[in-house]
Amino acid sequence: MLSLLMTIRVGAVILSFLKEFFHRARPMPQMVSSQGYSFPSGHAFYSTLVYGFMIYLTWKFIRINWLRSLIFILCTLLILLIGFSRIYLNVHWLTDVVGGYSAAFSWLMINILVLEIIKHLTAGKKEQEEASR
Repeated sequence: MLSLLMTIRVGAVILSFLKEFFHRARPMPQMVSSQGYSFPSGHAFYSTLVYGFMIYLTWKFIRINWLRSLIFILCTLLILLIGFSRIYLNVHWLTDVVGGYSAAFSWLMINILVLEIIKHLTAGKKEQEEASR
């Protein structure tokens, strides 16, 4: 749980930096009022982080194949539908949504890699301690 919170917290900093760096205006007119810069899409970014992390946890801890597949499909569908809704409501361009997906996916993969490295190192250290007894 802590790793998900850290992923989202640092992700918020990354998203803010990217929005300030690109200064991209939103499309007009919008179906709903939306403030701030357009690129990358925050909704696409956060949905990819949260549901992508859920997919990772599902693959790690759930052993029932049909349930794994169902969660994978539902999470992927949610990510895509959230992105589509932002384009449909005309608060983002397609490239904003793709940029949000790309930035979040990259950040998510870095976090998962770090988690797996920590797990590997921790498991190796535990084995060494047990062998030395």
